[in-house]
Amino acid sequence: MILAIPVSILLLELSARLYLSLMGNPSAKNSPVSQAYQLKFLTENQRPIKGLTNSGELVVNRSLTNTYELQPSQKNEFWIINEQGFRDNDPLPLAKPNGEIRIFLLGSSLAFGSGVKNNSETVSHQLESLFKQRVATQKKSPGKYRPDVFPFFQPSREKLLKLPPKIRSGNYRVINAAVPGYTSGNQLAQYALNLFRYQPDLLIILDGYEELMLSSDRQQADIPYLSQLLENPAQHWQQSLNHSLQEQWNHLGLVRLFQVQFATETPSRRQELTLNISEKPLEAHLSSDEAELNQRISRYRNNYQQLIRLAAAVNLPLILAIQPEITGLAADKLSPADRKIQQDLEKKYLAQMPNHYQQLLAANQQLAKQYPANVKAVNLYSLKAPKSATTFVDAIHLTKEGNQALTQALYQQIIAWPKMQVIPENFYLKE
Repeated sequence: MILAIPVSILLLELSARLYLSLMGNPSAKNSPVSQAYQLKFLTENQRPIKGLTNSGELVVNRSLTNTYELQPSQKNEFWIINEQGFRDNDPLPLAKPNGEIRIFLLGSSLAFGSGVKNNSETVSHQLESLFKQRVATQKKSPGKYRPDVFPFFQPSREKLLKLPPKIRSGNYRVINAAVPGYTSGNQLAQYALNLFRYQPDLLIILDGYEELMLSSDRQQADIPYLSQLLENPAQHWQQSLNHSLQEQWNHLGLVRLFQVQFATETPSRRQELTLNISEKPLEAHLSSDEAELNQRISRYRNNYQQLIRLAAAVNLPLILAIQPEITGLAADKLSPADRKIQQDLEKKYLAQMPNHYQQLLAANQQLAKQYPANVKAVNLYSLKAPKSATTFVDAIHLTKEGNQALTQALYQQIIAWPKMQVIPENFYLKE
C-alpha cells in the first residue's frame, strides 16, 4: 500500500507525458504570439537573471546607460530586430545616405507593435509606405499639389491654397526604436546617448500609458525587482528558489495536462503592462492620490522638456503623441469585442483612467505651447477604427484595423505640419 501511491503517481506522470508528446506538447499558458512578445531578461554577460520569469522570446539586456535595451540581431516568426537593436528588417548605418529622410518612432509596447504578426504590420512600416507613396504621387502628378512658387495675385493664390501641400522629397525611412516598457525617462536617455548619432529628421514619440502606471519614485522603467534583488541577496536567493520550484512544478506532465484540459487563456496583464511580472491587476498601478499623480505627470513633462531642448539644439522637430487607450472610446462607439474588454477591466481603473489621461494631455499641450517652433502635440487617446471594426485586443494594444487607423491619424498630422512640408516661394507674401 505504501509503494502503491508513489508508483501510481509515477505511472500517471509518465502517461501524461506520453499523451502530451503524442499531442505535440500543447500549452494552455500562452499563445505563440503572446510568448513571442514577452521579454526575456539577460545580464550584460548574456546570462538569465535568476528570480525573474524568463519564458519570453524577446531578449533584452541589462544596460548601464538605459536600464535595459533590446538585444541586437534577433528574430522569430513575428519580429526582426536589426544589428542596431531596432525593429527593422535592415541594418541602419550611422552615415546617412544623401536624400534619406530618417523618422524615428519612440515609445513602449504599442509603438513597438506588440502582438502584430510581422514587422510589416507595425505602425512604423506602414508610415514608411505612406510617405513613399506620397513622394511618388507628387512626382507623377505635381499639378495635384501646391506649386513651388506662388503667384502675387490674390484670386490665383486662393485657388492654389485649396490644393494639398507637398511634403519634402527624399527616400523616407521610418525606424522603429520603441522598446516595450519604456517611459519618458528611458526615451530621454535613449535619444541623448544613442539616437542622435543617426541624424534623425523627425522624432515621433507615441506613449503615455506606461508613464501613468509607473510610480513617481522611479525615474525610468527598469528590469522588475532588480534593485531589490541586488540590495537584498537573501531575498534574491529565496525568490530564485521559489521561481525554480515553480518552473519544475509547471513542467510536470500532470500539471501541464490539467492546464491544457481545463485552463482557459485569458488576456495577459504582461501584455497590457510590459514589466508587470507579478501579474498585479492594472488598477493597483494607478494612483488614487492626487499628489502622486501630479508627480508622475511632472516627471513626464520634465523629461520631455529636456529631450526637446536637446533636439532644438540641432533643429530637430518632434511629434508628441498620446497613445490610444480603451477608456477613450465612447460607449456608443464600442464594438462587441471592445465592450467586452472594458467590462473585464476593474471599476477603479475605468473610473480613474480618463482623468489621468486628461492630465497627461494637458501636459502635452503645455509642452507644445512652450516650444511651438519644433513640437507638435497629437491626441490619439480616443482613436477609433473605421466601419465599426474592433479597435483593441486589450486595454492599450490594437487590432490590425486599430493599427491602420493609428497610422493614418499620425500620417495626417505629420503631413499637415509645415515642418515637414515644402513651403512655396511667396507663400507667406504680405499684402
